[in-house]
Amino acid sequence: MSWSTRYDVENDVIIETFKGHCTEKDLLAGYQERMKIADSRQCRNLLIDVRECIVSKRITVAMYNLVEKSYKREESGSRWKIAVVKSDIPETQTIVEFYMNLTRNRGWNSKEFPALNEAIGWLSESTK
Repeated sequence: MSWSTRYDVENDVIIETFKGHCTEKDLLAGYQERMKIADSRQCRNLLIDVRECIVSKRITVAMYNLVEKSYKREESGSRWKIAVVKSDIPETQTIVEFYMNLTRNRGWNSKEFPALNEAIGWLSESTK
């Protein structure tokens, strides 16, 4: 598994990319790096790219716990704007849909996109 988290200065977006087999440890490491960037840049626009990521349903508990942790940390997640690039891998897309339900149920502004450029466009439209 490889993952990366970076800040796109031009679009004011945190971009988190997961490739290969994704574990609970990968999710946690990505979350920790994301929050460091979010705090230092005062950025709450997040793009999660899982197009090349393979996950199992076991990861749902870890994902739920991270959403809850983030929700409590922010006192509500309503400041976040989250875009997820859809996956063609059925198991991964099932987890994406679970994540989208978690975030939407907490009042976060989150949306799925078929393409990376569409996701970045949506995230950056409020910052330009």
